[in-house]
Amino acid sequence: MLETVLMRILRGVGPSGLAAMPVDRGRILRPLLSLSRSAVLGYLAEKNISWREDSSNMDTVFLRNRIRRGLIPLLDESFSGWKSGLAAMAETQSLAAGFFRDEARRRISWDRGPEVLALSTGAEAFFAQPEIIREEALFHGIDQLLWNLRRSRKLQGLKARSTFKPIRRAALRCFCAGSAAAADLGPLRVMRAGGRILLSVKKNDFFECGFSLLIKEPGLYNLKNIGIQVQTFSGQNESGGFCTLLPLVFRPGYKDDFLVTKGGKTVLGCLAKGPARQKLLSAVDMLGTAAFIGSNGLLLGRDFPQELVSGQKLFFVLVKRSNNDTGGTDV
Repeated sequence: MLETVLMRILRGVGPSGLAAMPVDRGRILRPLLSLSRSAVLGYLAEKNISWREDSSNMDTVFLRNRIRRGLIPLLDESFSGWKSGLAAMAETQSLAAGFFRDEARRRISWDRGPEVLALSTGAEAFFAQPEIIREEALFHGIDQLLWNLRRSRKLQGLKARSTFKPIRRAALRCFCAGSAAAADLGPLRVMRAGGRILLSVKKNDFFECGFSLLIKEPGLYNLKNIGIQVQTFSGQNESGGFCTLLPLVFRPGYKDDFLVTKGGKTVLGCLAKGPARQKLLSAVDMLGTAAFIGSNGLLLGRDFPQELVSGQKLFFVLVKRSNNDTGGTDV
């Protein structure tokens, strides 16, 4: 535990990274965490129980081993109470991290973004918060997105990588301070555009989920024999269409996709199951799911939250069964 705290201090992490390692975290239990290495080895020697030394423990190419073999003996020699002091600091940071985490989640919420693996939140509300809350909220979004990425890979039968390129805290801090309009965060990218903060998986770390159609401008399109006409919203809600923002993505429907109508929240997995659900599409913009599309056209459209997008141009999308004569784009 102390080695981990020292490693994270040297890497310049925040409160959550300096927090004390928990004794239990779900299915993970650490019953020996309060014992020192010498106490464990002394017990094993007293009971004549053999143990195995991992050969990598001697390899100083690893930061942990350099700390264990170089820094810790120096601290033991020069600062006799450093272990209790570091443990107390870690406990204090646990309290601070818990407070910042709860405040960040209460003040800043993430919505599903315009891409298959993306999240977004309002830029004005984001930058109205103290900088430490912005950082914690962004890390919360990063955790959500990386979890979604691993889950999506697993559902697609692909290897769910347990590790990704490290998140560059310096770049994240620069973005949260308002000094940059976008930042590269390892496997992710964050940017400010159209009054929103968009957090998304970078293209080189993204995998294709069957198919998708990205619409960035008005026009005629065709997707799986569905005709799609996108036009500037004139205020008239015609039959067979829905309002949205651009960019707009048409993709396969996921069972946990949902949209809000006057009748309440409708989840795709409850609307259709099994083979029937697999034939449905979801239309997604930066505010989340905008509509569910069936083989004959629009199945259900979202009630458009006008107050969330004041000042942004709205678009109206007509969706109907196509005979492949729309002149649009075949995908």
